[in-house]
Amino acid sequence: MKRKQSLREKLSNIHLANEAEQEIVNSAIANLDKKENPHIVLSNMEGQLRPLALKGKLSKEGLTLLTDLERPNFDQDVATSTMTWFPK
Repeated sequence: MKRKQSLREKLSNIHLANEAEQEIVNSAIANLDKKENPHIVLSNMEGQLRPLALKGKLSKEGLTLLTDLERPNFDQDVATSTMTWFPK
């Protein structure tokens, strides 16, 4: 059975040619090392990459990363939403 990679492990395996994009990834890794909430870190990354994409300044690798970040995770999203369905 394959072990799930942590967000930090996934980000540390990403190496982008564009220095600005790599700096965004490195900043996210540093924030995770500071024990920040992973959901906030991902949201911040999306917020930094999206303007670059809209300006057409995002590399192909950066665009792939942004697409992966914005892709819904149905397992996690459904689990989170069901917590609101049932009273505690």
